[in-house]
Amino acid sequence: MKFTGPVFMLAIIGFISRNPLQAQVAAPPFTITLEEITYSDWPGLHSFALGEWDEQWFIMTGRSGGLHGFIPPNTFPKVQANNQIHQFDPLTGEYQTANLLDLSPDIRDQLQSTNPQHFQRGKYLYIVGGYGYQEATDSLITFPALLAVDLEMLSNLIATGESVTPAIRRYADTLFEVSGGEIGVLEDKIYLFGGHIFAGEYSKPAGPQFFQQYTNAVKKFNINDDGINITVSDIEILKDTAVFHRRDLNFVSIITPGEEEMLAAFSGVFQYEGDFVWFSPVYINDAGYAEDESFYQKLNNYTCPVMGVYDSVTQNYYATFFGGIGQYYYKEEDDTIKQDLNVPFVNDISTVIKYADGTTTQYPQPIQFDALLGTNAVFVLNSAIPHYTNEVIQLHNINGEVFAGYIYGGIDALIPNFTPSTASNRLFKVFINYEKPIGINDTPKSTITIFPNPTNNQLTIINQSLNTISKIEIVNQIGEIVLVQSHNILFGSKLTINVSELLAGIYFVKLYTAAGVEVSELVKH
Repeated sequence: MKFTGPVFMLAIIGFISRNPLQAQVAAPPFTITLEEITYSDWPGLHSFALGEWDEQWFIMTGRSGGLHGFIPPNTFPKVQANNQIHQFDPLTGEYQTANLLDLSPDIRDQLQSTNPQHFQRGKYLYIVGGYGYQEATDSLITFPALLAVDLEMLSNLIATGESVTPAIRRYADTLFEVSGGEIGVLEDKIYLFGGHIFAGEYSKPAGPQFFQQYTNAVKKFNINDDGINITVSDIEILKDTAVFHRRDLNFVSIITPGEEEMLAAFSGVFQYEGDFVWFSPVYINDAGYAEDESFYQKLNNYTCPVMGVYDSVTQNYYATFFGGIGQYYYKEEDDTIKQDLNVPFVNDISTVIKYADGTTTQYPQPIQFDALLGTNAVFVLNSAIPHYTNEVIQLHNINGEVFAGYIYGGIDALIPNFTPSTASNRLFKVFINYEKPIGINDTPKSTITIFPNPTNNQLTIINQSLNTISKIEIVNQIGEIVLVQSHNILFGSKLTINVSELLAGIYFVKLYTAAGVEVSELVKH
């Protein structure tokens, strides 16, 4: 069953004086719309790992209950651990599961952990660490291992009802003994930021029944995987007990002036002095790292969905945060930004703007979620929207309203503090609307040509750029991939493909190169 909920509009027009912070910050040049499309039979989940293959989502790890407890015993109930692999189709709502019963105990235990780190490379989803129950020791631990999930094989096994065991491999190493951190990727280098090692049963205030140690580190390494054997190489561990003392943060890929890729650690918890959030972002590239102490991120301080956007004309970067937890929140009654040292659940949506001159501000959006949503939820990019290889949206290649991606899951809290909560199954489509200024040519004319357009049977692609085209995708208007081909189209080369079997209509041709994804509209007669 499909449930379509209310549509929320983020109206961003010029300077808005709803509260002191908004009055001082220029609005982003785009607007955002949320449309709820929740499927009632999808489960509520949060703090999970998600991979994508063939337009399907594969979700594993995480929890099916709300926020953990604070008073032992049983603050992380075993019955609320996600004990299945879930396959979702966000377009149709189709939903399947696979159980973990046939897996070895060490893999099965880790796949029921919470707050692991994860990333995807090709068809492999890699899951690092996580906190959960270990059957062999009858205790709660942070798992010192990496899991490699072959999503293509997993999809086939679920479709035939077979055991998923062949699709999952394990590589044990204390390098991966982390929970609550985040992973980013620059080129082929993996960056594991922050997090902690946690063992035993959580309580607040802290008690002798658990052990906690922040990593205070960024771990850099390469993963070498031939589909059978996994090795780890080029390990480098950067230690900083001040800057890296964070967990449950947002660690995202960004674009900086000159279209250079970088990683940014936004906010996170907790400071040494008490249960306060961190406010200054940390920027990382292959040359090192730097903390920007000139910027104070008041809103959206905890892991939540983040949508990245870059404008190559102004060279400004925008990160929009959806809900979560914050030490500050917007109070509608008197139009002010308030502080709450209990660090409550919030429904705020805000955009951090990193300008080309290096300064940064935060713009609180003038509307909010209709509930306290977003904590440990995810943003999943629509692959058809123009974007860089690090999934930052290319604003300069958008004109009008475009489907940007989805928001799914997370914690749904009843009230801000000391609250009952549940795992959310709510699903939102996120749309971004940008009208290009009249008379401004945002980007150089493409040196990749497709013709004829419109076409009936064949489409020719001529590559006059310096970047090799490695993959071609044709996507319909609702985001379905209707044709995908891998190629090696070099500079000065051309390729003709057969599109005669496509139905008449409007499509988007996505051409993948090392510089990003170029998207062109195609009319099929």
